Amino acid sequence: MRDPARARIVPCPILGIQPGRRTGVPLSVDCEPQLAPPAKGHRYSVNMKTTEPGAPAARIATIMVSAVDAERLAGFWAALLGTAVSSRFDQFVWLQPAGPGAPQLAFQQVDRPTEGRRRLHLDIHGPDPTALRALAESLGAGFVEGHNIGDFHWDVMQDPEGNEFCIAGD
Repeated sequence: MRDPARARIVPCPILGIQPGRRTGVPLSVDCEPQLAPPAKGHRYSVNMKTTEPGAPAARIATIMVSAVDAERLAGFWAALLGTAVSSRFDQFVWLQPAGPGAPQLAFQQVDRPTEGRRRLHLDIHGPDPTALRALAESLGAGFVEGHNIGDFHWDVMQDPEGNEFCIAGD
């Protein structure tokens, strides 16, 4: 494991993020950067290799924003972030991620604005969504409902304070 006193900041261009964005991203003391072939449209890319054994059981795959006009909102954020729409399906629009392994910003078409503060949620993906759901429930999460689009299934969950998130397979 790296010495915490030697943790460092890596400039964003090395992480595959266009210059002019934030000036740096702190690296965790439990990972090591490795240069990789550049992501499309970027000068550099970095793969993060953990020094701890085993891969993480889950990752944040998507930050999903509820939108009355998903196309318009996706266009706004794509222009602001200097990226593009990567895919569309049914009521969903995804933007290209900032770099390899980064979560995607996505927009879900809804009939009316979400009231209060719950206008976005995290999509958590893992290799075994059933085990991931069981873990979440053992930690105090509650099941809300399940959904399917074609052969893709996800479960809507609530954390112990009622914040919604979704669990799906990789």
